[in-house]
Amino acid sequence: MENTFTRLAPKETTERSINRGDEQQTSKLLVEEIFALLREPKLAQSKNSEEPKGREELKLREATKPSEVLSRREDLQPRDELKPRDEVKPREETKVRELDLSKVFRPNFLAASDQDSLIYAGDRFRKGGVPAAGGAPGVPPREPYSIIPPYLLRELSRRNPTNPDFMNTIIKTRDLPPCEGSCAGDAKREVYDAKGKEDLPGDKVRVEGQKPTGDKEVDDAYEFTGAVRDYFKAVHGRNSIDGKGMKLISTVNYGDNYENAFWNGKQMTYGRPGKDSPFKTFVLLDVAGHEIAHGVTEKVSNMEYYGQSGALNESMSDVFGELIQQRAKNIKAKDADWVIGDGLWKDNVKGAGLRNMLKPGTAYDDPAIGKDPQPAHMKDYVKTEGDNGGVHYNSGIPNRAFAEFAVAVGGNAWDKPGQIWYEALQHAGSNPSFAQFAYQTIEAAKKLGHTAEVAKLQKAWEDVGVTPSKETKDTLTPERKIKRETPGSVESDIEPTTATAA
Repeated sequence: MENTFTRLAPKETTERSINRGDEQQTSKLLVEEIFALLREPKLAQSKNSEEPKGREELKLREATKPSEVLSRREDLQPRDELKPRDEVKPREETKVRELDLSKVFRPNFLAASDQDSLIYAGDRFRKGGVPAAGGAPGVPPREPYSIIPPYLLRELSRRNPTNPDFMNTIIKTRDLPPCEGSCAGDAKREVYDAKGKEDLPGDKVRVEGQKPTGDKEVDDAYEFTGAVRDYFKAVHGRNSIDGKGMKLISTVNYGDNYENAFWNGKQMTYGRPGKDSPFKTFVLLDVAGHEIAHGVTEKVSNMEYYGQSGALNESMSDVFGELIQQRAKNIKAKDADWVIGDGLWKDNVKGAGLRNMLKPGTAYDDPAIGKDPQPAHMKDYVKTEGDNGGVHYNSGIPNRAFAEFAVAVGGNAWDKPGQIWYEALQHAGSNPSFAQFAYQTIEAAKKLGHTAEVAKLQKAWEDVGVTPSKETKDTLTPERKIKRETPGSVESDIEPTTATAA
């Protein structure tokens, strides 16, 4: 198969900036869909069968418990058409089944700019289900951690409207059940082949101690998992993911045209990209390190996957994924490229990888896939309810702090810098802000006897706009809001901000 990514002609490509949050059409469709659902016989039993002739005539019929149907329902109509409450006459013949939308959508679902969130919410609403958790502060994610950020899959879906694989990957990942429990087994490796199916773990093809199979992806998954295990054992004295010898399970060739790789709390899973995908493979050492490190973070601190703590969760995985790769290849900090996902793109895509830790926002820039949107400084912090509060966007900020610190220290990044970050992780708690985690890294440096490196560490945090603080919470002050482009449109929830980190 030719190692190229099929590009769209310019006229078929829709360019949209994440900072403009252009999801008006999607939002409008979802709003109309909700009204349609409320009018369905199974949800509303009304003797009046007349359908509204236009959106301006849409009005919610009085419900048995109006507050449980929609809050602020007047916001869904033009203001000049609203009638005073005393002029609204309830219709006794209209009965609407009680609907608690707060359990179906995130509280601000109408303002969300993530197309995947809107489509997914609508899909689950129709099925009568509840979306996976992870869309609000204090709620840990119940869908797997995945290497390809939702904003990138969404962008690929926009630019390839005839290819459903990217949006299907988002939905299928969220529909995966959460893992329960752990798997003891003396940190032994097992590799399975899903053979294009979406059943885990698949057919067992190689276990600890067996010789190579000759299948590159199977053998790479086996070797890469070994490198992850060896890193945590040799550098941090940790016995596998849970510290108790958890079995290391991997599955390759998951799904047909499944555009991602993920950790579900129990095992590592690599999707099989489609022939028209820009992705070459997901079976890469730093990808394995990144995803499996989510399991370590869960066991050590159980960081909430939202906002700044969620971005730190993502950053910890990038840090460990990069350190595992540098150690396996014996690369010094000053000689490393600091790219996560090197080798992931097909040859004709202009990109080094998914993220550049040393220079966030520069990992890729191609008309067919868009431009890397990661910020490198708190002044560019992305404020959004999408992406679990911007966890994949804003991880670039602590990523840069670590990479700059490691280069400044010199030598092997997995020595002093890696030890400091691992120690800080153990004391960070479940909901640290960037400023609080920065404070913990300085405390860790002192505790480990690396006081000579504290000044370099402070400078690294200063360079990204974070002032270490023991008490500071995740506080963001909006600099400005994106104005609505057209009357009645849904305003973007992604705002350029001036963020206060201390």
